[in-house]
Amino acid sequence: MSDKVKIAYAMLAAMTDHINNEKNEEKFAIIEPLVSIGFYSLPAVLKARAVFAILNSKAGNKYELSINAFNPDGELIWNRSLSYEPSNDIEEKSATTVANDVTIDVIKEGIYRFEFNVLDHASRDYELFISKEGIKE
Repeated sequence: MSDKVKIAYAMLAAMTDHINNEKNEEKFAIIEPLVSIGFYSLPAVLKARAVFAILNSKAGNKYELSINAFNPDGELIWNRSLSYEPSNDIEEKSATTVANDVTIDVIKEGIYRFEFNVLDHASRDYELFISKEGIKE
């Protein structure tokens, strides 16, 4: 197994929540991962949850995280910087899931790219297709 910090997965979801399983243990749930979304008219506002999992983080280290959103023209339209410090009471290496609200203005149809980063360690891209849907006249 590699010691390298990795991003196991990255995605946008309609929402996230904490639910109880059959053993009544609280678990993190990703609800309705988004691959494409349609709006009746543009411009519109997209509200979602950015979710990504970090593997092999180590207690005592501080990790700088970022999420960037780019429109179909490649222009940066939203970004968020976060930091994560694994608890000292965890095992030598850990995995964690990071979730953050995303709100972006959608001006036009196309593929919007989201870049998830653990700075100096790992990066992963995610694409969301946004279209204009509605009643054709």
